[in-house]
Amino acid sequence: MTAVETADLPVTAPVTLAPDTFLITNMAPAGPGEYLPVDSVLIRGEEPVIVDTGAPIHRELWLDQVFDLVAPEDVRWVFLSHDDGDHTGALHEVLDLCPNATLVANFFSTERLALEKALPLHRMVWREDTEYVDTGDRRLRLVVPPIFDGPATRGVLDERPA
Repeated sequence: MTAVETADLPVTAPVTLAPDTFLITNMAPAGPGEYLPVDSVLIRGEEPVIVDTGAPIHRELWLDQVFDLVAPEDVRWVFLSHDDGDHTGALHEVLDLCPNATLVANFFSTERLALEKALPLHRMVWREDTEYVDTGDRRLRLVVPPIFDGPATRGVLDERPA
């Protein structure tokens, strides 16, 4: 996609889903005048969490959107729901910019992602369905969602009471 085509994509602002929880949506072309949302989430809690890292075509925009909401050095967790490119587009940049972050994925995603570029295994934890990550002020449980688009997909359930 050329820079002109990227510039023509609709731009959305982050949306507050709950206190300290933001939806970051960018649009990918899906046909003439049609767009498909590419979503990720930022949980700005005691130990901030980035859930998915957008698509490659939005990399710079996505990085700006996320790091306008949280300082990179404050991010403690990067969670990948699965290894498709529209969820891993800024993964390596995020890991470079967020030196205190641990990458959370499952083994299957790790194996598939490592085919393209090595992952920092020393900065990773593997979690499977029903396991969780303690992020200080909340506990995030991994779940297999009822609908998903890849065999490695895991969702995140924030167990913190509303």
